[in-house]
Amino acid sequence: MKKEELFDLIHECTTLDIFIAKIAKLICNPIWITNDAYELVACSKEPNAYPYLSFLQDTKHKSEFVKRLIGIGLLNENGIKKPMRIFDTEYQKDVYVVDIFAKNKAIAKLAVAIENEMSEEDVQLLADALSVYLRHQLTNSGTKREQAFTLLLQKDQESQQLGYHLLIESGYAVKGTYMLAYVDTTIINRITVLSSFLSEIQKGHPSLLGGIVNEQCYILLPTSHRIDLKQYPNLYVGYSLAFEKFDSLYGYAKQAEYAGQIYRKKETHFETVIDTFICHQLKNQLPLVTLVDQRIQNLITYDKQYETKYYETLCMYISCQYSKQKTAESLYIHLNTVKYRLQQIEKLFDIDFEKDEKLIRLAMLVHHV
Repeated sequence: MKKEELFDLIHECTTLDIFIAKIAKLICNPIWITNDAYELVACSKEPNAYPYLSFLQDTKHKSEFVKRLIGIGLLNENGIKKPMRIFDTEYQKDVYVVDIFAKNKAIAKLAVAIENEMSEEDVQLLADALSVYLRHQLTNSGTKREQAFTLLLQKDQESQQLGYHLLIESGYAVKGTYMLAYVDTTIINRITVLSSFLSEIQKGHPSLLGGIVNEQCYILLPTSHRIDLKQYPNLYVGYSLAFEKFDSLYGYAKQAEYAGQIYRKKETHFETVIDTFICHQLKNQLPLVTLVDQRIQNLITYDKQYETKYYETLCMYISCQYSKQKTAESLYIHLNTVKYRLQQIEKLFDIDFEKDEKLIRLAMLVHHV
């Protein structure tokens, strides 16, 4: 089974029943989907899945079936993340069972009766395709561009590919350099405020791509544009780095969101807070103090003890690309003072500026001057 063939069906099929019917014919096996309460959501008619679903029509059989699933470990709070193959004693057939996930939450169960052999990998591919399809269906209330934008902002590659396909179909010209803007407000009823803002700004710029996705407001902008917030005193914006390709919008959305949320001031660009972002990421992995070379730690301690400014001078010297003159100008001190401090740093702490540059820059991420 080809992945491309399967995901083409996502766009072609207007209903879940049609999607299920085409998949069943493709794999030559009966399939069905149930919700968390084991109520039937959809099933194939050719190959026919109904003979396998008698347990759903009878409360007693259904209860026994669910108990059996619990007994073999197929029902748990984390869901079935990988297809499990079980032997159905009633029908004397093997059946694959796996949960369909969206945002790490199980939203439905997929079952495939094995009348014709298929691999665990193909069953997983089906579950992934159904996950994308169900999320796609949830966006159908909007225009094709709105659907595309929502899918492009998803984390998984399949949703992004489908979103890009829809965007091109809608006639959107994907060319040039863009950035994502994250817009938020300090007002309590934020979704109402953001929806109103989005509607108003799109009236003035009908081609503007934007939307509220997962309760967050994002707008795609050419890098030459900015959102004029003079009319919106209670809004603030975060901007991502610039990009040309649309295959990583999820990452750029996270950049914009981080930039907007960190200070919650009128306008913040991710490039201005990237050091802080990297620190936060590193902090989640290990104690930041362990990233600072012991010699530099000693230097910082020395500054605190003797009220010197060696660390500040060291950081500025590296930032000025080893120019003593520029360092002096940036710190508003005499050139001879810079020369003396650098000599002391080398002498007291055995620091080689060029050789230890990476260690110094790493310390600069942790200890801001």
